[in-house]
Amino acid sequence: MNVIPQTWYQALVLIGGSGLVAVGPIPIEGIEKGNLVFIFLGLVFTGCGAWIDHPAKHYYNKLEGGGSVSGIKSDYSPSIRGSLFSSVGLLMLIPAVYKIASQTY
Repeated sequence: MNVIPQTWYQALVLIGGSGLVAVGPIPIEGIEKGNLVFIFLGLVFTGCGAWIDHPAKHYYNKLEGGGSVSGIKSDYSPSIRGSLFSSVGLLMLIPAVYKIASQTY
């Protein structure tokens, strides 16, 4: 299994998931854990929504000289499910970031 993200939305899912795992045992002063959980969940949901909207399409082209070219193409094709995931993620992410940014120290 490849853990290295190939696209920006895979990176969001990886960062969000790693953050969710790390937010529990690591004590952070001055920031409520609830806000951090919402930020990382928002990243996961937004990344999953973009991942749904960018389905991977494998292609294989034979060349005239006898060679071939293959790869994965990821075109944007919006869907209701992907848009819903992205919207829920942003609705979790934006207020939590605002709450953390508006704290006075």
